[in-house]
Amino acid sequence: MEKEFYGQLLIFVSCIFGAVGAILVKNLSSDFDGYFIAWFRFLVGLSLGTVYFLYKWGNIRIVNKRFLFFRGLFGSLAMILYYLSIELTSSGRGVLLNTTYPLFVAIFGYLVFHEKISMKTVASILVCAGGVYLVFYDGSSYPILGSVFGILSGALGGMAIHYIRKASMNNRPIVVYLAACTFGFLITMFSAKDVLNLTPHTTLLLVTLGVVVFTSQLLLTFGFRFVSTTRGSVTMYSIIPMTLLLGLAFGEKATNLFYIGTIVIVFGLFINSMNK
Repeated sequence: MEKEFYGQLLIFVSCIFGAVGAILVKNLSSDFDGYFIAWFRFLVGLSLGTVYFLYKWGNIRIVNKRFLFFRGLFGSLAMILYYLSIELTSSGRGVLLNTTYPLFVAIFGYLVFHEKISMKTVASILVCAGGVYLVFYDGSSYPILGSVFGILSGALGGMAIHYIRKASMNNRPIVVYLAACTFGFLITMFSAKDVLNLTPHTTLLLVTLGVVVFTSQLLLTFGFRFVSTTRGSVTMYSIIPMTLLLGLAFGEKATNLFYIGTIVIVFGLFINSMNK
């Protein structure tokens, strides 16, 4: 019981870091676009991840390169679109739409990897689809493209999960994490020219973002060692209200229809997480 509580606590703290990261992205988007923010985040993650790995194990051993390739490709694109969604809309909206990725894990599992899909998952998808519709057309002034990027980040994140599972069979988790950082760093390299616009303040915020996201991923990895996927997944949904509350504190606004859509989506995700 103590280990399970410890695992839940680690996941909960990871969500706090994740919510703070979303707020930092939104704050930085007034100075830089989502591509550069993602590039700098990948740079910090790549640096910290490599140092951590070399310190702990001494050398990097890579197997199943094909799985790592697709994990890196889909995972990095999901993160880039997530940052673009926050840039164009709000931190709360970006997090909410990105967190739909468990549904896409089931959808792609059925369509691409020929996995079974339960009636609970089908019901969850339908409920969440209704919630997403409400969020998309909630009467806010945000461009619809920002919401599209958010749901696409969830879709690509769902595909990435399948390759995370496959790549993690023979690779250490930190190697799987570094695959996304490497691909993301290379994909967004074109935005590196914006380093010329850095100030001490924005540099500090960008480095903090990288450290916060890396810490969040590390805590999440350790947390799932002690709890089941179902319990951990339910705890992970706490990032949604956390981000919404932090967003309100920093002046972000949302319509009543958005909050209704949020409740519907969270309910749908909860139904899905009840699968064995």
